Amino acid sequence: MNDLPAAFVKDSRSLLRKALDASRGGRAVEIVEFDGCDARFRGVPLALRALTTDEEMKLRAAAAKWCGEGAGFEASYLLDTAEGRATVEFEVKVRTIASALCEPAPPHNVVAENADDLRTLLFADEVAALFEVYVDFVTKRSPISAAKDAEEVIALVDALGKGTTPLSRLNTFEAVTLRAIVRELVSRFTKPTSSPSLPTQPSTDTESDSQEPLD
Repeated sequence: MNDLPAAFVKDSRSLLRKALDASRGGRAVEIVEFDGCDARFRGVPLALRALTTDEEMKLRAAAAKWCGEGAGFEASYLLDTAEGRATVEFEVKVRTIASALCEPAPPHNVVAENADDLRTLLFADEVAALFEVYVDFVTKRSPISAAKDAEEVIALVDALGKGTTPLSRLNTFEAVTLRAIVRELVSRFTKPTSSPSLPTQPSTDTESDSQEPLD
């Protein structure tokens, strides 16, 4: 039996399912400018691809495991000291960039075979810097918003008060920005207000200007 033409095939999927399935066919890719150490990548196009939640969770687990079993650090060092926790976080950065760094041209193949390969390709400072570029890329795509500074918080509170920004916008802000909004509101409500005093005429017990009627 021949396949029916696409025009005659009814797609019974919901709009949500269609949107989710469409994302499986490809992922967001950002072309970035990155000099690297001694400007060795200047003028060389690099690209970063967005990672899925599953990939991020697995690479974090792999990073913690490698620091213990692969690098030989004690669990107490990795968990109980600032240096140990920083070691794990750096390994997370290594594995993130190993998975995200890709060729700028389609099909955007990853550059490094794995984290071990990436360590031989990039210096530590390059890994740290590229990770910050990746965070900026992910933040830009995120539906969760963050205020950049105090002035933006003040402008947001003003817009909410005037009704030019809907209250539903608050659902898209991360916790730090929400706390800043609350502090700004509390500051406004607790700040003493002074109203301009109106001029008043002095009152006297007797009307000095009154005169007895003349006969």
